[in-house]
Amino acid sequence: MEFIGEVIKYIALALVILGVILIIFKLLNELDPPIAAPVLESRNFIDIKRSAHKNIFLKFLLFVLASRILIFISVYIIQILLQKEIISISTYLQMWFTQDSPHYIDIAQYGYQTVGEERFYIVFYPLYPLLIKAFSFLFYDYTLSGILVSCLFLAIACLYVYKLIILESGDEKLANQAVLLLLIFPYSFFFGIVYTESLFLALSAMVFYYSRKKKWVLAGIFGMLGALTKNQGIFLFIPIAIEIGLNSSLIFDFKKHNYKNAVKYLLTTIPCALFPFVGFSLYLLLNKMVFGDLFKFLEYQQLRWGNSMWLFADSIEQGFISALSCDRIYSIGTFIPQVVFFFVVIILIIISIKKVPLSYSAFSLIVLIFSYSPTSLLSGPRYISGIVPIYIFLSLFTQKSRLIQYITNVICVLLLLLYSTTFINGGTY
Repeated sequence: MEFIGEVIKYIALALVILGVILIIFKLLNELDPPIAAPVLESRNFIDIKRSAHKNIFLKFLLFVLASRILIFISVYIIQILLQKEIISISTYLQMWFTQDSPHYIDIAQYGYQTVGEERFYIVFYPLYPLLIKAFSFLFYDYTLSGILVSCLFLAIACLYVYKLIILESGDEKLANQAVLLLLIFPYSFFFGIVYTESLFLALSAMVFYYSRKKKWVLAGIFGMLGALTKNQGIFLFIPIAIEIGLNSSLIFDFKKHNYKNAVKYLLTTIPCALFPFVGFSLYLLLNKMVFGDLFKFLEYQQLRWGNSMWLFADSIEQGFISALSCDRIYSIGTFIPQVVFFFVVIILIIISIKKVPLSYSAFSLIVLIFSYSPTSLLSGPRYISGIVPIYIFLSLFTQKSRLIQYITNVICVLLLLLYSTTFINGGTY
């Protein structure tokens, strides 16, 4: 089995290298437009009228609430069937409030602590607990506030994924399918509980949307907030920087040796791409203020969770071996999907490179690699769920036929119920 694990490791490595090569070729192609390229972009963007934003958002908010309730009820019935006895609602609710959720609530209530088990919570980024704290002033309950924050930002994520696709293609069916896939993604149950996933998803979607619209300041601000939400947030500089660099007017200026215009443009836009680093710097400053050490979170990641960084492909090999040796619930809920989802996503990235903007592919590949690089990885598929472009890649794939779309949707729903059930039983992270 170790030999098979090695083979899987090198297949993963080869696919990533292939993805990198294809992205580089696309970059070189986009940097070499015809010399007579117009100064203005040739993309024919379509945008949603402002008057329609509110109605679309309310529709998505309704879908979010309905889908989260359906998940809650369906998994409750499944759990009763598994245990062969009635479970009290309070007990069932507590089963959802597990793993990282109590840590976010603790930070929201008491802030970052310097002693006891709570001192390790500095590894959790501050924006989500801060929003829970703000909501608690209105709803007087931290758990309820956390759920409301998650559901609200899930609706915002749906809105901006929809707007992004309408902006790119004007294809409403494609946009609706992408939103549906977002809501039924196998790990989307994390979007409606006390976790940061929906907040990060919404902020990422806004970064992509405003980057494509060349509203650099807004893109930068949301990138900075994303970097205050999760460690993957620092990579939100990538779509902003790529969209700035591939602006046809900039490339045209360089081609025509109009360096003054090009430098002026870069000096006024590149700072916006650096905003995610500002967000990360604020998080480091928080470490300094609480512990007197900018990088205390790295020490605690290693000390409490045994996490450092290594080659992402080693996590694939480790996941395969763990899937064969761990208890069934951990194999089904954590290690098998950790391996399978990596390959599904890297293949989606590769087959979508020619169809989507370069910023989508580059961001997705880099975040996928980074997310699979921790030495004690348990949450690979959960990290994947926060990569906005994968819903676009998947919707483009399902567009090939109604049968593929139907099968994909059914598989997603079944896996969503499976992983929701393994999560409340402690088998999914």
